[in-house]
Amino acid sequence: VVLLVAAQRSGHACLDLRLVDDLRRSLLAGSDVDDGSPIPAAADLAAALSASPAVSNTGEPSDDGLVRPLVLDGLRLHSQRSWTDEKSVSDRLRQLAARRTTAVADLDQRLGRLFADQGPDDPQRRAALSFVENSLTVVVGGPGTGKTYTIARALAAALEPTHDGRIPRIAVCAPTGKAAARIGDSLAEAADVLGGDVADRLLAITPSTIHRLLGSRHPVRTRFRHDPDHLLDIDAVVVDETSMVSQALLARLVEALPPDCRLLLAGDPGQLESIEAGSVLRDVVDAAKVDGAPLHDRVVELTTNWRVAGRSPVIDLAEAIRENRPDDVVGLLRSAGDAVRWIETDHPTDRAEEVLAEVIRPLAETSWVVGSTDDEAGLLDCLKATVAHRLLCGHRHGPTGVSTWNRLVAKRLGARGDWYPGRPLLVTRSGIRTGLVNGDTGIVVGTPQGPRACFRIHGRPTLLSQAQLPPTETAYALTVHKSQGSEYSAVTLLLPPVGSPLLKRELLYTAVTRASGSVTVVGSEAAVRTAVLERAVRMTGLTDALTTP
Repeated sequence: VVLLVAAQRSGHACLDLRLVDDLRRSLLAGSDVDDGSPIPAAADLAAALSASPAVSNTGEPSDDGLVRPLVLDGLRLHSQRSWTDEKSVSDRLRQLAARRTTAVADLDQRLGRLFADQGPDDPQRRAALSFVENSLTVVVGGPGTGKTYTIARALAAALEPTHDGRIPRIAVCAPTGKAAARIGDSLAEAADVLGGDVADRLLAITPSTIHRLLGSRHPVRTRFRHDPDHLLDIDAVVVDETSMVSQALLARLVEALPPDCRLLLAGDPGQLESIEAGSVLRDVVDAAKVDGAPLHDRVVELTTNWRVAGRSPVIDLAEAIRENRPDDVVGLLRSAGDAVRWIETDHPTDRAEEVLAEVIRPLAETSWVVGSTDDEAGLLDCLKATVAHRLLCGHRHGPTGVSTWNRLVAKRLGARGDWYPGRPLLVTRSGIRTGLVNGDTGIVVGTPQGPRACFRIHGRPTLLSQAQLPPTETAYALTVHKSQGSEYSAVTLLLPPVGSPLLKRELLYTAVTRASGSVTVVGSEAAVRTAVLERAVRMTGLTDALTTP
């Protein structure tokens, strides 16, 4: 049980009894609860657990009507809550995968207009077709492959009057406010291009966080207004950045969907998974690879990169990381030029001036913007300044951690106090009155009334006094996890040292793919190679639940 709790705190949805010995070494190293006694074989552990009155083999109430706190599924041990979440997700996704929607007579013509330069077999067009015709569609792809472009046009194809003249009600959501804002920007760009009635329909969609869509009940963020007894009043839901969605949150979402609702999940399975337990998107993609499985033809992978006309060194680097090619990664870091730079060191603080130069340069270039302004155009420029560059770290503390480098940058800038123009802000706890949510970023700007915090709220720049803000912290540096759903012109990544459990391929890939223009990696060759070769693995039973008959 101690190992199960430790595993779930580390992001695993369950405990695989075949891996108990390895997990004891990694999760309980140095712990007082590990007495070093031999671990029985997995089959013997399963037999002992099956005999325990605290364990159910089905997850259902026993003959005495009691629900057991633990569930044994083969050689996987779950908490009752995790088991219930997995079953909710797998059952609903299987139901959705088996159901098709009503045929649409003019769908080919619609898609022909929306994808005029693409043939019927192009993945983007197939994804839009699937969204209109099927109840479940999963769209995956790396940076620049057109996921948001595809989502916008899939929505445009679906937002046509039905046989009774009604426009479908479609919700678009993401796990964070930043990700929701980005998909909102993409819908606005698509509306400008497409024009006409469909533009108005796209602009009428206001993307939100999943929590806001479900109606989060503060302060209990695991309970929502919409649930199995109070379903959402919608015809379809689109979820972007699904790699960041925990198993529990997806369970709450699918439980609140009406019976005939469509669902589109989009994301990049190569990115870091949710901070909380589960690896939903990767599990779904893996399940779709099994011939004859319910989800086999429901996943559409986008592979063509549309972001740049030529080859971008940043994209080349991201692909080499994702495809597990450490020699190519090292070669690109050594030779790519201005777009990809490498500060090779075992001790980043020894090269602090070089690292700080990467951070200070874009701040100096935009310092005039935040000095004094209060008109909307100026505030928009201030918010743009916050995405010019970001320093990303794997750890929160220590020599390569966020707290250390936020302090170093502030000292280098000569910052005094914690309320000065140019200070980037990260919201650390949602504020009901302001509409700000955990993970939102903003910046302190100078105004005629004194320094004010500028945040994008409901799509518009908004000024708030220090007293109005929910809890915030300085954000010159962010963890890679906190950066997910964001895009920056330039990124500097401080790799964790060799031996850190965070030094994984997903962390390196996620950090690099936050950059649209250039990336600088700070760390040793050993750290780079380890990051490329080591993949984060989470224990879950969702893939099996989605593939078993």
